[in-house]
Amino acid sequence: MQIYSQIASKWPIHAGGIVLVAIAVMLMQNRTDFLETTEAWTRDVRHYLVPPVAEKPADVAILYVTETDLDRLECRVPIDRHYLARKLEPLRHAGPTAIGIDILFDHQARGEDELRQTLDTMPFPVFYAWIDDEHGLRPNQANRLNDFLESRHRGLATFLVDRRDGVVRELPVPFGNDSIMPLAAALAGVVGKEPATLPHPLAYSPQMPDGQPWLASYPLNFVDRILLQDPDRFRDKVLLIGVQSPLRDMHRAPFALFGPDADGLPGVALHGHAVAQLIDGRSLTTTPLLVDLVLALLLAGIGWLIGLLDIRLIVQGLLALLILLLYASATVAAYAMTTLFLPLVMPAMALALGLLSGALVEGRQLRRQRSRVRKAFAQYVPSQIVDQLVDTPTGDLLDGQRTTISCLFTDIAGFTHLSENMDPVELVSMMNRYFDGVTRIIHDHDGTVDKFIGDAVLAFFGAPLPQTDHADRAVAAAIEIKSFTNTLRNQLATEGVELGETRVGVHSGEAVIGNVGGEQRQNYTALGDAVNLASRLEGANRHLGTLICISETTASLASAHPCRPVARVVVKGRTQPIEVFEPIEIRDQVPGQVARYVEAYRLLEGEGHRDQVLQTFRSLQEEAPEDTVITMHLKRLEAGHTGTTIILDSK
Repeated sequence: MQIYSQIASKWPIHAGGIVLVAIAVMLMQNRTDFLETTEAWTRDVRHYLVPPVAEKPADVAILYVTETDLDRLECRVPIDRHYLARKLEPLRHAGPTAIGIDILFDHQARGEDELRQTLDTMPFPVFYAWIDDEHGLRPNQANRLNDFLESRHRGLATFLVDRRDGVVRELPVPFGNDSIMPLAAALAGVVGKEPATLPHPLAYSPQMPDGQPWLASYPLNFVDRILLQDPDRFRDKVLLIGVQSPLRDMHRAPFALFGPDADGLPGVALHGHAVAQLIDGRSLTTTPLLVDLVLALLLAGIGWLIGLLDIRLIVQGLLALLILLLYASATVAAYAMTTLFLPLVMPAMALALGLLSGALVEGRQLRRQRSRVRKAFAQYVPSQIVDQLVDTPTGDLLDGQRTTISCLFTDIAGFTHLSENMDPVELVSMMNRYFDGVTRIIHDHDGTVDKFIGDAVLAFFGAPLPQTDHADRAVAAAIEIKSFTNTLRNQLATEGVELGETRVGVHSGEAVIGNVGGEQRQNYTALGDAVNLASRLEGANRHLGTLICISETTASLASAHPCRPVARVVVKGRTQPIEVFEPIEIRDQVPGQVARYVEAYRLLEGEGHRDQVLQTFRSLQEEAPEDTVITMHLKRLEAGHTGTTIILDSK
């Protein structure tokens, strides 16, 4: 109903826009080489997918001089005329309608008189391939060819090659003052099937139901044997004689761009297909201009309507893609049933341009402004904070502000290995459960979820609305995330999934907060060293034996959460060490253990107490063997290291 009212109130604008879109895409289609070539390519693909089926073989056959035959001749170029005369002689009584010789006699060779005598006395028309110096022959070759042919029937042997993709798609126009017809047209004219107009597009060749080729071909060397077995094999057929060699006269054809003939067909094969289509009366069937206009209007209108829907842009795109796939399927079905090629590229452009234009005309910008704040923050912060932001001037909040926040960065241990060995659907389902839980915890502490990065989560506290206790909120969220992950790990273990522990890094500092991105997509995010250091502290956990690593700044601000010092670390990208801490709530401490640990840690900071410190840490490990921080320091001492400074070369 809403869309109907929108269209009804502004129907002249919508109707006019749809018409303009349709006309624009039709003009682009007819005046852009790339689009015309793309349309031709879609026809090639459709023919490859659903080639038409012929009721009977073509009344044309090809007799090839094969590469093997050429190797046996004393002279490959020019072809031995005596050999041709001897192999063509059996056709005298075979009853073909006509013969086309797709071999240029532009060089003198032995046996020419014998060949002339053989062909001139054939009881049916014989046409010879002809070109001149305008088609690539040297003048002496052109003169030699004309001397050989004299007044004999000739046909233009060239094709019109599409300069955009190198594919032969048309027969050429008659050439010269004598209006020499293309060889295929001249042969078709013998049976009264000359094309009405030239240039004439090549049609796509069908297939036989039994899988046999529609256009039969045979080695010329075996003609006598073939006729001995079946004297009527070539009766009432147009025969073409030519060379089948990958080294000469190869052309790409629109009906053979895929499969074994993708590298090209011999020129004589193209002549054969052209003659066959002219005799059969087949043509490349495309839609008239009026039908193209109707299809353009239809697809532009559908795209326009999709653009009016008040849904996310990605959903609009997927809906338009679905419409396009349905239309493309219809074009394939139309060709399969009727050999009619409906246009595909132009309607697709109409759909896309209609979608974009409809969205623009409707004023999507106005709707974005009305819900700017809600859309900017709803996916990051709890709904109650969004409600506060809607009623608060937020221009500066969105455009960028510098403020002190606490950044929280999480990562799952061993996630890469897990993802590589887990079913994608199950992996997505598991991560949705994980992200739902982590997001809920962050929102429970009034934090802002910045983004998901693979299995990692970046969040911050203290923005967009200021929070004096942002450090306490961040540490509390980190502790709860650790607890939630342990619970989830136990649940997944019963399902046979070994999810790694979540490591968390927290740092408090100044950052720039605001909407960052391009016109099409923006992200409310935090930028600055506070974010980078939180990420580095998350990575430091794996080296320190901790699951939660917070900076000294955060520890000093988070008064509600006692912490113990862990080490002074030099993270990657920095030269100065920073002291990091671990909230002690995450461990069940033996009474007095924290105090003894802190005492040992302070001794570790100094010099000359190595034996005492070593003994203290050994004693602490005996009390709490599961304490990985104590174990880390003990291993360092036993390895000869001193002090609390640790240089981290990797994240």
